[in-house]
Amino acid sequence: MQYLSFHLIHLYKLKNHIFICCSPPGKSSPNFNFALGEGFSKLGYNVIYIIDQSWKPIEKQNFTYYTWPSKRPTKLEDIIFYWKLCRKYKPRFSIANFSSVNITLILGYFFGVKNRFAFVRTLYEQLYIDSNNKFKFKLFNLRKSLIYKFFASKILANSLETKKNLIEHNFINDKNILVISNLIKGNEIKYNKIRKNQFVCIGRLSDSKGQSILLENFSKIKNNFIGYKLLLIGNGENYNNLLIKIKELNLEDFVFLMGSLSIDKVYKILAESKIHISSSISEAFGFVNIEAMSSGTPILGPNIGGIKNIIIPGENGEFYDIDNHMSLDKCLKFILNDWEKYSESCVKIFKESFSFESINIRCLKIVDNLKN
Repeated sequence: MQYLSFHLIHLYKLKNHIFICCSPPGKSSPNFNFALGEGFSKLGYNVIYIIDQSWKPIEKQNFTYYTWPSKRPTKLEDIIFYWKLCRKYKPRFSIANFSSVNITLILGYFFGVKNRFAFVRTLYEQLYIDSNNKFKFKLFNLRKSLIYKFFASKILANSLETKKNLIEHNFINDKNILVISNLIKGNEIKYNKIRKNQFVCIGRLSDSKGQSILLENFSKIKNNFIGYKLLLIGNGENYNNLLIKIKELNLEDFVFLMGSLSIDKVYKILAESKIHISSSISEAFGFVNIEAMSSGTPILGPNIGGIKNIIIPGENGEFYDIDNHMSLDKCLKFILNDWEKYSESCVKIFKESFSFESINIRCLKIVDNLKN
């Protein structure tokens, strides 16, 4: 309490402003940024959100926000816009996500923002797998590495695996990376042990998410799960290819492409499903895995990336070999045979480690790394 009081008194005297650059609220990633903002507000900061899309909220918001002039903030009008905001608020630090990272790091450096953070949530391998032009991707990655090195005060990584990835592929010094794992509010639908006979796989429909491999595996074990169905939720460049594959493998009565759904509908389906399957070939963290846990839905996933920091075998899920259909078959049966135990552990682990209740700890960790 004394520690928190010291921060509050210190910040009151300084009257600090901060910028958080992110997408509009409504999905897990931006919701986490807005939760961080609420945490910083409780510490005495005045939080200004700069949103990377043309956002028109239905209701009046109780926070200060601006939107970038361009859909992707890379133009002259975006530079002028950010310069004016820096002059007006003189922020003590900024946190940038995705498309706003480059402009806020570089301009922040020249406009006097002393602490400039970039939040990294995707692995090099994920981006490489999904890129159409590998050479161009490597050039962009080199540019990104240089921007991180010369213009970022710290890099925020969403998992230990992302931190290792940044060291290996972007040549960032270990001391300049801060691990801030993702948190979510969680599923507000009343927990129910009575579930439909269905599995669910949620994620962008792309090569790095491995849905095509999952379909191949399911076609070989579907007769062991008569009465069950598999829902694929998400959108992406592989949507049509997956539709074709479902027909080729005679899975029309078993696998259903649901498209992109709102977070409320995703939570509803998770609360009705028995197991969430992550089929990713590469994964930095995977918000959907903790969304599943908050719903009491056990997770089946590969022992890779940030997933291995989430799944505890025998408790909230199991690891399986994504290239081995027998491994998938065995692990699904293993969880189903003791489903209630896995489900209860999911809720418990989520509340202890991944709920917004821990947001203040994340905020203080960032504040402790500020330069005066």
